[in-house]
Amino acid sequence: MKWTSFNNMLRLFLLISALALSVLLSACGADQNLVRQVEIEKRYFGAQKILEKIYINPNIADENDFKLAIAQFHEVVQGASTLPPSEVLDSVIKGSLARIGQLELARDNVDAAVAAYQEIVKRFPQDDEITVSARLTIGLLHERTLQYNDAIAAYSLVLPSLSSRIAPQDPEMYLLSIPFHFARLHKYNPHEAERVEAYRRAQECYQTIIAKFPNSKAGMTAVSYLAALMADQEQWQKLDGLLHQQIAKHANTPELPHFIYTRAMTLHERLGETARARALLEELLKQYPNHDVAPQARFEIARMILAQNQNEAGRQILKEVIKNSANNPGLAARAQEEIAMSYEREGQWVQALNEYRWLAKQYETLPPALNALLRVAYHYTNANNQQLAQHAYDDAIAYYQGLINKYPRSVLAALAQEHIANCFIAQKRWDEAAAAASGIENILDSAVGKVSSYMLLGNIYESSGQNERAIKIYNEFIQRYPQHPLAHMLKQKVLELTNS
Repeated sequence: MKWTSFNNMLRLFLLISALALSVLLSACGADQNLVRQVEIEKRYFGAQKILEKIYINPNIADENDFKLAIAQFHEVVQGASTLPPSEVLDSVIKGSLARIGQLELARDNVDAAVAAYQEIVKRFPQDDEITVSARLTIGLLHERTLQYNDAIAAYSLVLPSLSSRIAPQDPEMYLLSIPFHFARLHKYNPHEAERVEAYRRAQECYQTIIAKFPNSKAGMTAVSYLAALMADQEQWQKLDGLLHQQIAKHANTPELPHFIYTRAMTLHERLGETARARALLEELLKQYPNHDVAPQARFEIARMILAQNQNEAGRQILKEVIKNSANNPGLAARAQEEIAMSYEREGQWVQALNEYRWLAKQYETLPPALNALLRVAYHYTNANNQQLAQHAYDDAIAYYQGLINKYPRSVLAALAQEHIANCFIAQKRWDEAAAAASGIENILDSAVGKVSSYMLLGNIYESSGQNERAIKIYNEFIQRYPQHPLAHMLKQKVLELTNS
């Protein structure tokens, strides 16, 4: 009996000892995990310090700093992934992956940036707060690199929950633009059913935001995007109805003049009701003479008057627009262009020439100025004055080359290079035109620059009867940008050129 009692006590002692040892080992393991977590947090904050150094001026930051920061954030993710999950470690992993994406994007390494954001979605699929932002970023990056199908797929997953991310009075504008982007990516889709469905989903999204946040900044912005989608689909009567509804709904709000102006332009440009449109614009000016949309309304009234050949009256209004548009050079440039064109239509070429030259000198960074000297050259070409036409084209090319030198590697420089190509095209100097078109990609080293070069080169080769070269260029485009909306159209063009 005593022996049995002793055995029971021994078993109890061993059990307690084993339990104590287990607790001790567990505590040691927990301490080790805690130590490793602290080390990971230190490494995370160390990488953040490097990031802060880079962000002081990313354009001149040392490439080694980029590499070091990215490597440390990757080490943080790998190390944190080996530890038991916790709120702190999840936050560190999310932050590290987001920073990797930002850094890779700053290095123009889009594929690596996309991979970082995709890893966020993969690791935290239930966390809507971060996955929605990650998917949006993925969509924007795919759109930037013309991978439109991938962009569509990313946006499609975001649309259902988008309205829950919108702050009514202080919305993030890029969020509100997503349904519009989603629909626009389908604009040239050859499959009508897919295109119609995309626009329906986008419109439904905006209608939800409008209903959810009436009389808010988000709601007003959603109305503008909804109107743009209706215009895309040429639903002019529906658009007029929407704007009429908004005018009645917002009779005493600051947004009213914008709705009146937009409705007037829809009536004028799309429904052919110019008299009603002008009456709306004149009433707008009477009620809101100092509103920021008033100069634009005066500009459009002037264009309506010019279209009725009342040139002097129209020009006087345009001069007033220019005088009052010191803070809106884009509108002033357009007004100057209209004045020049009105003189040209009247046959007053000396006055038109002076206006075009002034436009080119005064507003050199704006599209109307880029067009001005080319218009001069076209005028002499149409008048069969080859000597003056040649002189005008030479002047225009010199002007555009000056802009390229003054604003290198910019969108403006790329547009100037495109205008140089157009000068050569007008003169049928095909080799020089092709060389100029190829130069666009060198000036603007982006997807947009590359697409512009391809399309202009293809048109040049077609126009000059060099069909084999055109086919080669179009096939290169299709291979390089298979998801681009133009790819389908170019496939058809290649077939036509091959069979011609």
